[in-house]
Amino acid sequence: MASYLWTGRRVGTSNVACLRIWSDTLSPHEITQTLGIEPTKTGDKGKQWSKGKGVHRKNLWILHSKLEFDVTIEDHIRRFARLLEEKAARVDNLLNSPGTSIEIMCEFSAEGNQYPMTLEPELLTMLSRFSVTLHLTPWNHLLRTDLTNQ
Repeated sequence: MASYLWTGRRVGTSNVACLRIWSDTLSPHEITQTLGIEPTKTGDKGKQWSKGKGVHRKNLWILHSKLEFDVTIEDHIRRFARLLEEKAARVDNLLNSPGTSIEIMCEFSAEGNQYPMTLEPELLTMLSRFSVTLHLTPWNHLLRTDLTNQ
């Protein structure tokens, strides 16, 4: 595994991210057992969302990055890429289950409404190894949401 330097903190920013695993066939408990990691939140297929009126169409397993809000979004993403790489054989087992996918959800903002971001080829390669979908959502700096409550 390559060693990446943390790019550090970006003062005046607000950044959050979570790793989400969706599955038609694996329960959140089975995902937890396979990875050996306790999730921040889970959702069971067919049950109501914790907020709202909709129901889960798939089983959902969520892990929040737990990094500080001013740590760069690149580092939030890097944290999950490293985790997936460390658990590669287990992640491969998950992805062999029909209807299972992995995504990283990121929300970021900056006081000046500009947020330069660089995702190095090595990081993108790590994510593509597991067919990770990366969602990047810029937000107004004064608004911050909790991705674990979706």
